[in-house]
Amino acid sequence: MSKKRSLLLLLLCGFVFLTCAVGSSSSDGDLYNDSNEPSNSSGQTTKKEEIEILSSNGHSDGYFYYVEGKAKNVSDEKFSSISVSFNVYDKDGVVLGSCTDYQSDVLAGETMKFKALCSGEAKAVKSYKYTGYTAW
Repeated sequence: MSKKRSLLLLLLCGFVFLTCAVGSSSSDGDLYNDSNEPSNSSGQTTKKEEIEILSSNGHSDGYFYYVEGKAKNVSDEKFSSISVSFNVYDKDGVVLGSCTDYQSDVLAGETMKFKALCSGEAKAVKSYKYTGYTAW
């Protein structure tokens, strides 16, 4: 097989793998409403929260803004990956950026620490808000 065909086959396999991986991470079709509860297209809640934020603290080190804290897996299952996300705001309530941190292999009932690095100008950040989680 020529190098060109081998490269084409490799790219095609990579595309198929990525398509399958992305599709499997959101297979339940849940949407999230304003209270960050999974809901269906009619706005009805479809399942309870699986991740609970126990504590959080926003702070700057002079260069970057971080949101640190603890979250708990309150479900009955182990997750291969959990991400928690926040938005940061200026003094007028305008969104400056977002922050996300990821943890791997979080068991049922386990508490995890997070430290989310935020985008946006650290000196301008006056507040932050939890925006949600992803768990799979």
